[in-house]
Amino acid sequence: MNRKGFTLIELIIVIVLIGSLGTVVTINVLKNDNSLGILICGTGIGISIAAHKVKGIRAARCVDVNDAFYSKLHNGANILCLGMENSLSKMFEIIDTFINTKNADEEKHLRRIEKI
Repeated sequence: MNRKGFTLIELIIVIVLIGSLGTVVTINVLKNDNSLGILICGTGIGISIAAHKVKGIRAARCVDVNDAFYSKLHNGANILCLGMENSLSKMFEIIDTFINTKNADEEKHLRRIEKI
């Protein structure tokens, strides 16, 4: 990811409770302006629910590139949640789309985000 101008701050490979890992990522996303987070669990559902408990986080469970694109463009998602049912190549496609999609900037989308 560094070759595309992104820096991977931490890579943690450890078995932890979903809430604990979600908290580590969400805190780092909130501390650093324009940061994005990526969380992966069995289905992507549990980790997205855990992430949503943190004020200011807009986590989106995405199963394809379309979800990734619109979750960020229309809803200002700042955390991408993925499930392990995806192949590695599909995960990278989804991640690439999420990272390279511009942030929501249309007035109607910004109003929606304010209400979330």
